[in-house]
Amino acid sequence: MTAVNERRIVLELLTEVLDRKTFYQAALRQAYEKNPALSEQGRAFVRLLSAGCIERLYELDERISLVSSVPVQRIKPVIRNILRMCAYQAVYMGVPPHAVCSEAVSLAKGKGLGGLSGFVNAVSRRLVSPENIQIVFPDERIRFSCPDWLIRKIREWYPDQADEILSKGFLQREAAITAHFHTDMAPEDVILASLREDGADCEPAPYADHCCRISHAGGITGLQAFRKGWLQIQDAASALAAQCAAPDRGYSCLDLCAAPGGKSMLASEITGEGGSVISCDISDAKVSRIEVNK
Repeated sequence: MTAVNERRIVLELLTEVLDRKTFYQAALRQAYEKNPALSEQGRAFVRLLSAGCIERLYELDERISLVSSVPVQRIKPVIRNILRMCAYQAVYMGVPPHAVCSEAVSLAKGKGLGGLSGFVNAVSRRLVSPENIQIVFPDERIRFSCPDWLIRKIREWYPDQADEILSKGFLQREAAITAHFHTDMAPEDVILASLREDGADCEPAPYADHCCRISHAGGITGLQAFRKGWLQIQDAASALAAQCAAPDRGYSCLDLCAAPGGKSMLASEITGEGGSVISCDISDAKVSRIEVNK
């Protein structure tokens, strides 16, 4: 499947979540079901770009507002989402500017909005300019892309650790994702060597064992370690759930809210041969997602 089709899927997904208020995981599952030919690498790209646009929404809209002659909230929803995709790809994914702009115009035309292609082209070119990419926002709400009320609560609850929590939890400076290493398939040093050989930057994820934050200009789907199945995209919090449960080798585990299966797979690695993991969820649809990922 071509990159432009992957971006079309992302655009439809953003429309579902941001404009129709569909829950993200439900919309993502629907996107995968509607596009069964989408490869695992394509799925990873769709998830990375769509989740990134949602997580960095406040920041992306602020970047658009700085370069658009039309206020963000008055831009047509489809065009607004296309521009959000432009900003995220330029700032966090390292996609070449010409590719970001040309794909944005193609998406607009594909949605029957060719009359706005000039506007999309002009704004997207400003969004991918070095001047826009390098902006650091002093406003915490924009810089962390986090609601004011949550920032206030974090500072109230954790006055001594608030800056560290906000920086590590909400400040994204590059297109990095967290992955868990399947050390039963390859030693961690071999996986790290493979990643670095492919030009990826790696740093240990906070608190979680065998987890690493990875950034790569070509995206994680271009990494040999990913293609070989040596790692899986998994948030550190999910990995911590299995690690904190701390089952011993040979133990049996019950995962009651298991979809899409990442924690169950990690628990299976920890318990090893002779252990067992029972994975459950609330619906057949969710259980099927576990089956796909096991």
